[in-house]
Amino acid sequence: MKLLQYLKDHKIISIGTLVDDKCVIAEVIVDDPWELVKQVIESNCYISEMRWWDRASFSKKSQIGYGGTRDPRDPQSFYFAETDICSSFKETTTADEYIDYLNTIKSRYSQYDLYAAFDIYRK
Repeated sequence: MKLLQYLKDHKIISIGTLVDDKCVIAEVIVDDPWELVKQVIESNCYISEMRWWDRASFSKKSQIGYGGTRDPRDPQSFYFAETDICSSFKETTTADEYIDYLNTIKSRYSQYDLYAAFDIYRK
């Protein structure tokens, strides 16, 4: 599956785990969420939920998130802080709807370094 190769090549961190045989992955953060949407649609899968994480430095702390896990790309300086921003989607959600949501949240919270974490399921 092309999606699994994409996840292997572009995953920053996976916060969740595989849930069952219908779930591809739970709570994965990638370096290009817009491309991930394309890969999900092409793989006949869907995104059931997006939760947002603030990439924050240890020295400044997150102003919008709490807790979290170290960013494996720079674990001494940055971590991902979980926020309360999230949205659920249906199996029928279109690529355009996912993209609009990503763009809306990135624009609305542009003062933060937000990353979407995706729950991906097979249709």
